[in-house]
Amino acid sequence: MSAWEYGGLSEPSVDALLTASALTFGLSALLLLATAGVHVLARRQQRALQQVRARWKPLFFHAMSGAPQPLPPWSQGDAGVVLHLWLEITELVQGAARERLAALAQELRFEKSALTWLGHRALHRRMLAVSVLGRMRAREALQPLERITHEPDPVLSLMAVRSLLQIDAAGFLPHFLPQIALRPDWPLVRIAAMLAEVPTEVLHPLFRQALQDHHSGSAARLLRLLRTARIDGDAPTLVRFLHLVQPADVLEAALMLTRSPQLAGAVRALRGHPDARVRVQAAAALGRVGTQDDALGLSIMVNDVEGEVRYQAARALAQLPGLPATHLAALHAAVPAGPGHAVLTQARAEHALRAAGKEA
Repeated sequence: MSAWEYGGLSEPSVDALLTASALTFGLSALLLLATAGVHVLARRQQRALQQVRARWKPLFFHAMSGAPQPLPPWSQGDAGVVLHLWLEITELVQGAARERLAALAQELRFEKSALTWLGHRALHRRMLAVSVLGRMRAREALQPLERITHEPDPVLSLMAVRSLLQIDAAGFLPHFLPQIALRPDWPLVRIAAMLAEVPTEVLHPLFRQALQDHHSGSAARLLRLLRTARIDGDAPTLVRFLHLVQPADVLEAALMLTRSPQLAGAVRALRGHPDARVRVQAAAALGRVGTQDDALGLSIMVNDVEGEVRYQAARALAQLPGLPATHLAALHAAVPAGPGHAVLTQARAEHALRAAGKEA
């Protein structure tokens, strides 16, 4: 038996095994070297980025204070870092400091790079470009930004919306507000935060006009945004959304916004709506806009089959302006024992506390 046949392995098999082992070792060594090279390159790139930021950050701060310094040369390779740093600082300041930073950006022609990046393959580069153009109020970017608002990515499209509002809120809002109903992937909280940056004298009239012009079937989302953005819904705007023919989600959203006593009649007509969500909000709205005359209707709602309707009706009774405690006690006594009677007990306690607070 040959020495190479020990253990059942022939000489060719052992050669193949040794060759495979050598290849594996070689590939492992190459992988380790490549990984080490990547880490070295990453560290060098990080140091280079830090050097660019360290060079430009003092210049931006000097520009904010109104004492600009000579600007260093910069290349397109540094553009991403410089624009990102400029945007970071711009988002943190307001007033004259932000205006000076915008003027510096125009002097450096940041918009040229940003406009080019709008079509970039890298999403983060497109996002940076969209934000920079908005903060620069670059009107030449209006059309490309408007196209981006129709893209499916909800984050990028909303960033484009914010930039358009920064550039020309009055011109863009009439086109944007109807679009909200068609984009359920846009969070209302995010939209409300962006609208908070728009001057009230511009936003409120345009928002109300958009509701007047909007198809009622898809108005619920706009009405919810109105509430989320804490924009008062005036009676002429809301009254058309408080008719029985409206969908339940529209009625619910409109009732949540109801604050005007002029709408009390429309609210009363919804106390017996077949959808419990509407009855809940009708009861709550009567607590805000109702009068003593609504006490009887609310006492009937206290016996509703839905617990939330009973609770809101009882709370509304306790909130009715000028309702005497004796009147509330009489209504309480007339309600038979059960859930409605229990919630009125709580309502009377709240009413007594409120009355005591006023006397104090």
